[in-house]
Amino acid sequence: MSYQVLARKWRPGGFADLIGQDHVRQALTNSLNTGRLHHAYLFTGTRGVGKTTIARILAKALNCEQGVSAEPCGQCSSCVEIDEGRFLDLMEIDAASRTKVDDTRDLLENVQYAPTRGRFKVYLIDEVHMFSKSSFNALLKTLEEPPAHVKFLLATTDPQKIPVTVLSRCLQFNLRQMSGEVIQQQLIKVTSAEQIQAEPEALKLIARSAAGSMRDGLSLLDQAIAFCGTELTLIETARMLGTVDQGQVVEMVHALHRGDANALLSLVDVLAERVPDFNVILEELLSLLHGLAVRKQVEDAPVQVDVSDEQLAELSALLSAEEIQLYYQLGLHGRRDLPLAPTPRIGLEMALLRMLAFQPERTAREVGFRSSLLTPNAGAVPGLPAEVDAVVKSADLSEDLAAAPMVVPVVTPELLPAAGKPEMAQPPASSPVVDLEPAETVQVASEQAQGSQSDEVVASGSTDSVSSQVKTSEPPPINQTIEQPASLGSQYPSSEVTPVKETQVNQAQIDGIQTHGVKEPGLSEPVVAPAVSGELPDWSKLAYELSLTGLAQQLAAQLALISVSEHEYCFTLDPSHRAVLNRPAQTRLEQALSQRAGQTVTVKIEMVRQAAETPAKERQRQHQQKLDQTTEQLQQDPTIKALEGAFGARMEPDSIESVDAAIEAAIEDDK
Repeated sequence: MSYQVLARKWRPGGFADLIGQDHVRQALTNSLNTGRLHHAYLFTGTRGVGKTTIARILAKALNCEQGVSAEPCGQCSSCVEIDEGRFLDLMEIDAASRTKVDDTRDLLENVQYAPTRGRFKVYLIDEVHMFSKSSFNALLKTLEEPPAHVKFLLATTDPQKIPVTVLSRCLQFNLRQMSGEVIQQQLIKVTSAEQIQAEPEALKLIARSAAGSMRDGLSLLDQAIAFCGTELTLIETARMLGTVDQGQVVEMVHALHRGDANALLSLVDVLAERVPDFNVILEELLSLLHGLAVRKQVEDAPVQVDVSDEQLAELSALLSAEEIQLYYQLGLHGRRDLPLAPTPRIGLEMALLRMLAFQPERTAREVGFRSSLLTPNAGAVPGLPAEVDAVVKSADLSEDLAAAPMVVPVVTPELLPAAGKPEMAQPPASSPVVDLEPAETVQVASEQAQGSQSDEVVASGSTDSVSSQVKTSEPPPINQTIEQPASLGSQYPSSEVTPVKETQVNQAQIDGIQTHGVKEPGLSEPVVAPAVSGELPDWSKLAYELSLTGLAQQLAAQLALISVSEHEYCFTLDPSHRAVLNRPAQTRLEQALSQRAGQTVTVKIEMVRQAAETPAKERQRQHQQKLDQTTEQLQQDPTIKALEGAFGARMEPDSIESVDAAIEAAIEDDK
């Protein structure tokens, strides 16, 4: 006799042998015992969960020679013929091969005839969702009111493709996927009856690989017996299935947490020799991360991973909930993108490296108090004399600067250069300044051997936090009394550096002082500071009062007014905004100014690096100040503090938006 596969040999012959579908067994058993039989049944579920098996058991129960009952005898000719697949009144139809409407009509031509031998004529239609729309329409009337001797048993893996008109005419039973424990118990029973020695861990591995399908579990057991012989071991079974060692998955999570890329790639090398499907590696990693996420919330919750409780507890304590969720989400994206990668291995490695790249920082990094301007290896600072640069490099100002009060550089008449000599312009409003901790501004003058000229070094800081980002420095106030800390004088020998003279300067003392453009080191264009004059109008206000739109308005906002004569306005434009300058825009600006002045006005624009604040920069600065003030007020709001304390909420400063800015953006969108 030829060999019969385990999936067919161990197919249940009655409701008593049916496992894993108790809800269906109970409903059908009660119907058969009470005689309340429906004319159409629909069984749905994934592959290998017992749809066709239950339909055949029901057919035996209806046609058993001992009578209609929930326990067919299995010995009579009808039961035997149904088991062997040769019962004339049981017609098994594969809908996938008979999708045409003509096939359905041929099938229904014999419905009105009485059964040949049995009590009922049973139509078992497998994969009924494959029927065409016309076939379903042809079946509807007969399915709703069949003859008393006809029963329809429909089975499908995709019930959503079945029309609702068919679903409403059937009793529908949804078969569940079987748990790994149920499949493992059945495999133990089968191996014991077949006299196969199998390690429990090997059968557990097969049950997991079956993924809820009893038929798949029995088919894998057949394959394992063919591969391992009569003794099933865990090592050989894992090698046959190509599964991943859970210990290596645990090591992979440890390597992710450490940020060890070398260990990760080494583990991929080891797994690649045993696991042919790289998708399985990601599946096992995601399963472990799911178990960790569950244990993170509920310590004694059951998890579907073959990892000891000690290892799970260790990993759960090691990884934060946010880190677990991040790894899980990136793993899902990596699994989705795996078919798109050049090779599956590249897709797996990129998914793991992506987890490393987006790994959250777990500890705050200690930032030492040392500016790049004060670091010996930072290189020369542009614009500093060689003597001062050497002194600054060799000095460690961290202790003295930490205790010093704020010192602001000022300009005194004594420090102004003689006529005809080049002079240092005040730092532009947009010049980059490196933040230090704490707040201080130190000004040091280098005394030359000839005593002809002194230069200044400025290092400014912020009182709020240590930052390495470039920020915008605001010009210091004019009227302010300066106190020079005595500790700074001890840092520099008097032969090299002398402190700047402190005094109080008011606006009257610097009226009429004209600053001219000087060339900064490394720049091809001069930096121009505007002339100080009481005759200049408020261009920041005037630029937005002119009847300008479009590119002309943008041009006016980016200009800095440096001088005004009777018939001429002189502006400077930063080279970074040269795109807004063209002849039509300049002409419209001239027309608007002429209309306001009541006479012909010409506009002269020079393309230079700007030191003055343009209307656009002023508006941006005012907007940022208002936004910062609003953010600070919201952070101190009692309601927000209460929400943060009660729910662990957190305010996102980036989500705060000015109402005026939102309105302007909406207007621009409408345009």
